[in-house]
Amino acid sequence: MYGAIRAIEEKIKRSINSRDKCLVIGTGGAARAIVQGLIQRKSSVTVCYREPKSIRTNSLMKDLRRKVEFIKNTKEIVRFISKANIVCNATSAGMYPHINELPLKKQFIAKAAK
Repeated sequence: MYGAIRAIEEKIKRSINSRDKCLVIGTGGAARAIVQGLIQRKSSVTVCYREPKSIRTNSLMKDLRRKVEFIKNTKEIVRFISKANIVCNATSAGMYPHINELPLKKQFIAKAAK
């Protein structure tokens, strides 16, 4: 957890705090660690998951439903991306062998960038 949070803080060149609005894409072990670190730093956290919900997604939702907001990876995510000042990809998208995959649909990313 601390390694991931430290890497984010190094990238943004400051400490994560309660003013941050964070979007975490994914619900596996890496996402869980990142979310826990963001919660400890009192930031606002939204977790994006895909359908159908996996066992990991259901577990994370059960454990953290009172601490974070959960949204499906649909066009609704555009609103959350545009509000977030920190976006974390905690999926395997972009990593070998999925190097050409994106964690979100291209049209959602394009809309959020406008």
